[in-house]
Amino acid sequence: MPRQRTTSPCQPLCRDMANWSKRPDESGLTPVLPYANMRMNIHSHFGDERSGCTVARSISGTSEIAEERRRQITAAAAVCFARRGFHGATMPEICAEAGLSPGTVYRYFRSKDELIEALVEQDRTESLELIAAMAATPDIVAAISIAVDEALAAVADPADAAVYLEVGAEAARNPRVGAIVRRHDESVIAALGSLLRRAQERGEIRELLDPRLAAEMINALIDGVISRKAIAPDADIASYAPLVKQMICDLLHPESAPNRSNGR
Repeated sequence: MPRQRTTSPCQPLCRDMANWSKRPDESGLTPVLPYANMRMNIHSHFGDERSGCTVARSISGTSEIAEERRRQITAAAAVCFARRGFHGATMPEICAEAGLSPGTVYRYFRSKDELIEALVEQDRTESLELIAAMAATPDIVAAISIAVDEALAAVADPADAAVYLEVGAEAARNPRVGAIVRRHDESVIAALGSLLRRAQERGEIRELLDPRLAAEMINALIDGVISRKAIAPDADIASYAPLVKQMICDLLHPESAPNRSNGR
């Protein structure tokens, strides 16, 4: 689809990366989950089970902190990209928005390109999770209804839609970002196409429909609605949902579209 490769203004700081990695974390952020709730692999190579648990908790806790830090930085980057655009935003601004030192930020992301890659990957993960939830719903029309509502709710904030559009614009002119976005699209479209193919095998959608092409068209429709929100921030895209659902259902199976009489 929900979604930059230039030289960072802070690029000289990269020379000190080796030293930064040895500095203590300056943000004071604590893990989101307590150690007691973390998954632990106690079947380790350590002979003492209690020692294995302690090491597992330590590794798991470090991983949780690192993941939370990455989310903190990417959220700040999204705010800056929405406010000033990809090229207008600078790494120092992103550091300030995140409330972290340049050393901490560069420990996780060396450039704005890596930040946009992380944002696209986050969107890909969420999109695939949504498609997986659709697959668990036996009725394809009901699944589409839920998915449309969730997809539009995710970009109800104009800033979120603006970031989405900004990534797409950068993908059109930056080969590296373009490759990342195309990989994202390919995985999402393939998953949606597979879902539609299975629905087709169950007789829920038109027999002659090309599932892959249908998935591409659905993706394009959602992209268009999100772009509309970015361009017209006051647009109430939630009000678009009924028509979007009907258009998708018309594509898949005219007789299953909402508000259709049985005789038509």
